[in-house]
Amino acid sequence: GRLAPELAQLYGGFANIRGFLEKPDDVAQLFRFESFYNFLVTYGFTRHFIREPDDFRLLVKGVLDFLEGQNIVYAEITVSLIEYVDRGLLLGDLLACLDEESSGAEGIRIRWIVDLVRNFGPERGHEVLQELVRARPESVAGITLGGSEDYCHPREYATHYDIAREAGLRTSVHAGEALGPESVRDSLEFLKPDRIGHGVRSVEDEELLRRLAESQVPLELCPGSNVFLGIYPSREKVPLRELLHAGVKVTVNSDDPAFFGTSLNNELTALPELRFSPDEVLDIMLNAFSSAFISDTEKSCYISALKEAWYSE
Repeated sequence: GRLAPELAQLYGGFANIRGFLEKPDDVAQLFRFESFYNFLVTYGFTRHFIREPDDFRLLVKGVLDFLEGQNIVYAEITVSLIEYVDRGLLLGDLLACLDEESSGAEGIRIRWIVDLVRNFGPERGHEVLQELVRARPESVAGITLGGSEDYCHPREYATHYDIAREAGLRTSVHAGEALGPESVRDSLEFLKPDRIGHGVRSVEDEELLRRLAESQVPLELCPGSNVFLGIYPSREKVPLRELLHAGVKVTVNSDDPAFFGTSLNNELTALPELRFSPDEVLDIMLNAFSSAFISDTEKSCYISALKEAWYSE
């Protein structure tokens, strides 16, 4: 219901989808977002082109090629499998594809974070989670909860997160982007996540900032995405520095690169342009590895390799 006006506004003039997709300028219009909800509509539209397991496999291969081209050695990637299950694909086939493509990747380790997507509702999310727990694919590290922050209150997913933790899955949640700091507070209280996806608007609440600094629950900031979606007018206005100075553990991420025309390399190389020192950039990168959903031994190996490469330059 919330997305209906956005859907009508964006696609109302395109009755003939085939003809629409033949026009490059009109295709480009899909990726000009006026709001977060406008983005969700476009994201939902693109999933209709994944009709077979091979379509999904091609999508996964493209993502891995993109990451390998940036010399990334480790990545945790959010994947909204429920979107494709809703299109008639079998969850088992999708999970098998994730495992197969991850194991075949060269020079990069991939782990997946399965998004339960609020917009499908808690019951549907519970069904997908139960099937995921039964299958427990090796390449899946955890779950998250994306979609519209105001669609379902975090309390409606508290049981889901308990089930995930009992199954050995790690947890994240999308909060504090389109909605304000209350979204982060509620997520911390009811879901007790290992990480907060975005969480950038926590800066608006001093008490919440102190809580995050004390708990060291990491925030997965995505500056390019924030600007692209109109959360902040420019990268300079994204309160990354304020969060760091408050003692909050912050990482920098790319969100949805294909939709926002960015990459992890772009996000990191933009930091010196914003007057972040080399030591500050390194600290942000180290935060990412120390917050990863891997063992402490693996974290230490990646951190040592990063420091060695950093200081050898």
